[in-house]
Amino acid sequence: MSGRGAATVAVIVLFLFPGAGFASDDSVPDKLIVEEPTFHCLGVEWFVKGDDNANAAVALAYRKAGTKEWRDAMPLWRVDSTGRIRKIPEGQVLFAGSVFGLEPGAKYELKLTLKDSDGGGAEEILPASTRPELSLPADMRLRCVVPGDGGGSGTKEDPFKGLAAADEAAQPGDIVQLGPGTYKGTWKVTKSGAEGRPIVWRGPADNSAIIDGGWAERAVSAEGISHVWFEHLSITSARWALVAHGSSYVVMRYCRVYEVDNGFAATRNPMKGNVVVDNVFEGRVAWMVNGRRPIYPEPFMVLGGKRYDITDMHAVDVSGEGTVVAYNRMRFWGDGIHGSGDQPKCANDLYNNEISECSDDGIECDNGAQNIRVWNNRITSVFQGISTQPVYGGPVYIFRNALYNIDHEPYKLHNRPHGVLLINNTSVRAANREGGLIPVWTNETVYHVLAANNLFVGRGENYSIDLSPPLKDVQFDYNGYAGGPSENFARWNSVVYPTLADFQAKTGQEKHAVLMSPKGLFASGAMPPEDADKDADVALNDLRLAPKAAAIDAGAVFPGITDGYAGKAPDLGACELGAELPHYGPRPEK
Repeated sequence: MSGRGAATVAVIVLFLFPGAGFASDDSVPDKLIVEEPTFHCLGVEWFVKGDDNANAAVALAYRKAGTKEWRDAMPLWRVDSTGRIRKIPEGQVLFAGSVFGLEPGAKYELKLTLKDSDGGGAEEILPASTRPELSLPADMRLRCVVPGDGGGSGTKEDPFKGLAAADEAAQPGDIVQLGPGTYKGTWKVTKSGAEGRPIVWRGPADNSAIIDGGWAERAVSAEGISHVWFEHLSITSARWALVAHGSSYVVMRYCRVYEVDNGFAATRNPMKGNVVVDNVFEGRVAWMVNGRRPIYPEPFMVLGGKRYDITDMHAVDVSGEGTVVAYNRMRFWGDGIHGSGDQPKCANDLYNNEISECSDDGIECDNGAQNIRVWNNRITSVFQGISTQPVYGGPVYIFRNALYNIDHEPYKLHNRPHGVLLINNTSVRAANREGGLIPVWTNETVYHVLAANNLFVGRGENYSIDLSPPLKDVQFDYNGYAGGPSENFARWNSVVYPTLADFQAKTGQEKHAVLMSPKGLFASGAMPPEDADKDADVALNDLRLAPKAAAIDAGAVFPGITDGYAGKAPDLGACELGAELPHYGPRPEK
């Protein structure tokens, strides 16, 4: 770790735990929770008694089981009680945080160290395991089904006739192979599998098994079930493609969803461990409708004589704990990933999705509570990029995302969000847009936000930063600003600062900011689009740095996010120099 990086981590700790030295309440540890694991992350929550003066801190380290060396993770985040979702007992505070980049199906140890200069403190070492990769046991029983109205024994020679007959007979450990053809009407899935022995509903590899809802409310209704997988299905013609409210350990992969108002939904808790991976979601919200884009404040369009509000049309809408939405292709929606308000909503991972042509938000973390993790997504041609409207206490980690041709706000910090970390992202707004490279337009207070190592890119704006709402514990540093020249560098807390130097001197913010030109910044030659209404091809969203870009070695160290940086310090933006582009969208099937 470079000296620059070590100093920055210290600054972050002070930011997360303000008020050191002004009170004397000691800290006493209480309940400690290891959250529902995902494939690559582990999250923890620690309730602590006392510490009314808010000067305690919790360091987090981890190691793979059987190894000796501890690796640093980012310190736990102090969850603001005004944004709580889980009940925080009177006189206690909640610390929460995550470890990223872990191996699937591996055993780890987590070390949490609570320190308080007033007294108290503790160290805990916890065993934890990540979720194993999706795999099936070798002895699954094969059942067969074809379109029909009942009957059959489920063999290849005598398949079930229709999905209702197959559902009635399904048992844990069954792979139910759907034959090609169209299965009409709402399919109600009622049987659950078991841990290690799911029920798998699988279509042909070419997705020629078509679930046609006939424009009913749902094509597939899978509420209140567990350990059921849906693979290689085409789902169409319904208000909702697949609804899994109140279900856990449901897997949807290799499916194609098209001509529906909404895709996958699982929003009524309790739910754990749902996975949506490697699917294609093709929505109905055209980029242009009768010569206009259906965007806020008039987000309406007409299809087949019916008037739609595009903000109610989503590819994926999920809540629960331990939810994973990854490697999907989503285009022509209101929101790519929508933020459900049902709680709890913790330990959710959204990564490596290819999202484009969304007339509202690319990704919503809305209503997230603790340990929402959003990384390695590519978002192209959307109205707003990533939303946190609101989040309840956090931490919500948003890192290594590439955003191109953003019309409005790259990051929506509305409705009093608490606890957002924006680190090593690249956002490119269209040229000549009002408000700057990084605008936030709301009248409500923005709480507890850290933005560092980001690249904010645009051209011809009136500000570089336009954060005019009231700000409480908002910290910007080590960011790069490529565009302008702007009329003024910043509008911050409703005060205008003409230059970066003036902004630094009077606010203490952005002491390590870098100003640069968009020209020559990216190796691909990418520049801010001239017209936000022109649909940009996703291939234009290649935001790897050029070898001599001013963003190189200009960042700070963040454990788990900047690990393995190549130069004197981490680079700014989503891509470290020399790194390959992440894989976005569905992966080849193994």
